[in-house]
Amino acid sequence: MQKKINNLAIKYFKSTLFISKVLRRTKICPNSIQKSYNNARQNQIVRLLSRKYADIIQQYQVPLSEEHQLGNYVWLFWWQGIETAPQIVQDCVAETKKVCEKNQRKLIIINQDNYTDYVDLPSLIVNKFKNHKMPTFHFADILRFKLIYQHGGLWMDATNFITPQFDFSKTEHDFYSIQSPNPQYYDVSHGKWATFILSGSVHSPLFKFVYEFLVDYWKHNDRLLDYFLVDYVLRIAYTNNIDQFPAKINHDTTYYSNPYFFLGKMNAEMEPQRFKAILEASDFYKLTYKYQQIPGTNRIDNLFNQEVRQSGNNH
Repeated sequence: MQKKINNLAIKYFKSTLFISKVLRRTKICPNSIQKSYNNARQNQIVRLLSRKYADIIQQYQVPLSEEHQLGNYVWLFWWQGIETAPQIVQDCVAETKKVCEKNQRKLIIINQDNYTDYVDLPSLIVNKFKNHKMPTFHFADILRFKLIYQHGGLWMDATNFITPQFDFSKTEHDFYSIQSPNPQYYDVSHGKWATFILSGSVHSPLFKFVYEFLVDYWKHNDRLLDYFLVDYVLRIAYTNNIDQFPAKINHDTTYYSNPYFFLGKMNAEMEPQRFKAILEASDFYKLTYKYQQIPGTNRIDNLFNQEVRQSGNNH
């Protein structure tokens, strides 16, 4: 079967994603309608990809004998080098480094100068990325699955914020991620996983499946079908029970009620005791660097201010 996805289909799905974003941001429809719409468009993409890449799916539907060795690595990624990153990213990375040192984890920050020290990617993938046919975030998707397949360990986005209480032992499974509420089904995962925090074992068939699926996609295509392509591949793995993926999600993930608390509140005014309460409520939050920082006190930068953290104890 022809694996290239035609431009008309790509334009169609981009338009349906735009509608999904409008419904989400304007809140003109109840959650039930948004949920039905999102699920319908996602199922269309799943069917399209499943049909075109049926050979890969079939290959991984049989049990594969692989070793299951857990790695001690924590992988972060900033292509240009962390020293060029926005301050909020550098602050998150500094916190992660402290927690890794406390837990004797080997932190490795992947960038354009060192990624070849850890993985060997096909020249086709590298060339498409360098020729701007592949977005950086999707190149990072391919990297994360190859890194974990080859070395094991935990991948975290550079904008993840973890507290000193973060327990790495909960990530020591063939597959680990977090679950969170997703009432509108906007996320392709339906809240069952999040690709900004993933861990797996060395030679995991699931991570190999996703990696090979993505490589094969880019072998036949020069345009991205959907921003959440990697989540669609994981959803295909879930639907087809690749490497017992549904069972691993049920047993080896952590539910977080509000990991996105700070998104949309990056400049919110908060008192020190509020920051303390937030830190006590959870050991993990997803932040973003895509906001216009407003100088001042009692804002998100206080998450990284030890004096403010400690002052919360006095209120």
